[in-house]
Amino acid sequence: MSDFTQSIAATPSMPNAPAKTTCWLCSEDSAPVTTVPPPLDRFLRVIRKTTWQGYDDDSCWSRGQARSIYGFTLAHKATEEEVFLSVAEKLADYFIKNLPADYVPYWNFNDPRIPNAPRDSSAAAIACSGLMTLSKLNGKKKFMDMANRILSSLSTNYIAEESCDGILKHGCFHMPKKVGVDESLIWGDYYFLEALMKSSDEPQDGE
Repeated sequence: MSDFTQSIAATPSMPNAPAKTTCWLCSEDSAPVTTVPPPLDRFLRVIRKTTWQGYDDDSCWSRGQARSIYGFTLAHKATEEEVFLSVAEKLADYFIKNLPADYVPYWNFNDPRIPNAPRDSSAAAIACSGLMTLSKLNGKKKFMDMANRILSSLSTNYIAEESCDGILKHGCFHMPKKVGVDESLIWGDYYFLEALMKSSDEPQDGE
């Protein structure tokens, strides 16, 4: 566990919850995200990191990163704990820094096959919606600007053909098991529509 995470664990107003959530992070700004907390020793130090859907245990699975942005943003909104906002911003900065030119991430930021690795449009949609909320909470325009770029790219380049069962194409469900790779994913469609609805509520330039 990094010094960053240890400082979060020491937050006095919520002594347990931050420690239990932030220890899921691979580092202070990226998250492989597992479905159960990693094993800890009695000092709350991570014994080992694991991932079931990432490239490897030290890699950054883009949908896990997107979910973390979304989740820590909502955690701050619900609790007003600044530590959750700080984590959400760091996760968002990492996500944005590692996006390709069209703003839709590869399924894992550390896949050595990039640029020939699969994309995950659902990760883009989740992050897009999360970034919109994050921008409203912290007042930082850069996150809304990036959300709009992601949304524009999805709307322009990732809409599935009429014969497809979903809205977005090029989703990636479970790359290690080769399940749902380059397909439409229902949660991708959900967060894409959520982002579109949020975008329609945003004032346009000049308004």
